[in-house]
Amino acid sequence: MNVNFRLLILCLVAFGGFLVGGESAVRVKDWQAGYSFFVNVHRNLLAQPVERIIPYRVLGWNLYRFEKGTTIIQDAQGNEYPLIKDASAFRIVVFGEGESYPPALHDLLGEQFPNRSIEVIDVSHEAYAFPHSLTLLAFDVLSWQPDLLIASHNFNDREASYFPNLLPDYSNKYGTEYFMPNEPNPFTAANYLFQWSSLYWALTEKISEWNALFSEPSRIAMSELPDAGKELFVRNLRTFIAIAQSRHVPLMLASQSINEDKTFWDTYLKNRPYRHEVAYPLHEEFLAHHRLFNELMREAAHIYRVPFVDLSNISKPTGMASRLSDAMKISHLLDL
Repeated sequence: MNVNFRLLILCLVAFGGFLVGGESAVRVKDWQAGYSFFVNVHRNLLAQPVERIIPYRVLGWNLYRFEKGTTIIQDAQGNEYPLIKDASAFRIVVFGEGESYPPALHDLLGEQFPNRSIEVIDVSHEAYAFPHSLTLLAFDVLSWQPDLLIASHNFNDREASYFPNLLPDYSNKYGTEYFMPNEPNPFTAANYLFQWSSLYWALTEKISEWNALFSEPSRIAMSELPDAGKELFVRNLRTFIAIAQSRHVPLMLASQSINEDKTFWDTYLKNRPYRHEVAYPLHEEFLAHHRLFNELMREAAHIYRVPFVDLSNISKPTGMASRLSDAMKISHLLDL
């Protein structure tokens, strides 16, 4: 047996030992975390249930559940409400981008009107833009007999302009891999071949994390947003207002706050999972775009005589709830 052959055998034995040791180590770690040592279903992408796509709503949660023949609304906070509103209830529906104030608003109004049933249904979502809220309003919320709508959008609509090739339906952003269900396709040859191996799934996850460390989003000078981006935002905003007013549902618009510190880039934007597909403006330009979209909300509210609440300088949910409550009283939207 020559030296080269012995070396090959030694390498194969060492590599086999690495695989066996690595596989055992990952399975022991999983076992310590409460999973089975022998079954790796929690890691195996091919064994994960396929997400059911809800018509007209790719993002978000299932709005409804059924109980003994009754349809129940489930909001973003996990609260439940009957689809058929009780005659004594005052139903407020909040639209936006994962707004933080609905629980505080519910509690505050409950204290101010202890003898009235106040419902604050939160249908905001951190990924939603105006097209999502338009869909919710037209296909769902109008059927809930709302007494008041509160809408606040800015960043997600604006971000569509930072993705290349802006389209009227924002599919240049929301058609990318991150926002589509069941993507990327897990049924690859390698996944099929090594699906039994917990070490394989652990390594693929770690490689994705390592790739992320070396992938940062681009930043470019962009003193002005594309006119098309502003026009689409105003179009969607006006359409939302028109639908509400055509159904005689009171509406309130609110601006969005933002962390103006430069650390916002590192804590919020830098590590976004779709960062390789988007180019953000420089910090001061980014803030200017945010203020511009808040101002577009204000202008539309003035034109269509809709109450507008400035939340741009408030960061705490309780403060937002208090200002919204005060504005509702001034506008006689809470004449219960």
